[in-house]
Amino acid sequence: MSKHAFVVAVSEYQTENNLLGVKEDVPTILPVLTNYGFNDVEVIQDEKATQENIIRGLNTLVKGRKPGDICIFYFSGHGFLLPKNFLGNNDPDGRDEALVPYEGVLSSLILDNWLGEFFENSIPDEVVFWGLYDSCYSGDISKNVFFPDEFEKTLQIEDIVIDSPPQLPKNSQSKKTQELILDGTFKKVFHFGAAMEYEKALCKNINGKSRSVFTWAIAEVLAGTPELTAQEFEEKVTHKVAEITRAHTPKLTAPPNFATEKIFS
Repeated sequence: MSKHAFVVAVSEYQTENNLLGVKEDVPTILPVLTNYGFNDVEVIQDEKATQENIIRGLNTLVKGRKPGDICIFYFSGHGFLLPKNFLGNNDPDGRDEALVPYEGVLSSLILDNWLGEFFENSIPDEVVFWGLYDSCYSGDISKNVFFPDEFEKTLQIEDIVIDSPPQLPKNSQSKKTQELILDGTFKKVFHFGAAMEYEKALCKNINGKSRSVFTWAIAEVLAGTPELTAQEFEEKVTHKVAEITRAHTPKLTAPPNFATEKIFS
């Protein structure tokens, strides 16, 4: 068994929709990965976190993995919810959620159903895969100002440069990662997002530093109780987030038979 991780954090965007709190996320999440035995870790940040580099990194993360191997994809940055039927797709709710790479333009968005199709075609059978998404709307897949120390990790349509359509899944009927987990297609894939489908994840001032609340909560929980089941992990992180804010609630989507399995193992 081997363990591999791909960490993406975007604090400074090409389009100036920057996220101060994300600067703390890499030094926060890396010790967690090390403590769990992830020694093969690739990190890309800011101008390196382009759509091309993220897709390349995802390919590297899962390519050639063997049964029993464990992979983690961690993303912290802006999330984006496209306007209803914006792409004329077949999404059940008519809307696509997306991760926003460094470019911050429409063509660079990484759509939730594109990720679902990529994972379905690329993750080898019996490989354990965790996706940790510290961005808005991540429970189904930016940060405007609320108060001086509080920022949403979401962008509005007016914040996105409309150039050309983003990369679409080859199959127009492709499902989101969470749907593929729930319908049994994925046996060992876990999707843990900072916020429900309709919520916006936050950066807040915590102990004198602007931090992404979800990432901070993960690190706090796993530093104190490393031996957790997936269900316990969700419950404890949710409780820890609630100590800081009620604005968003983490959401874990896990295969039914694996809710009681130890995480990252």
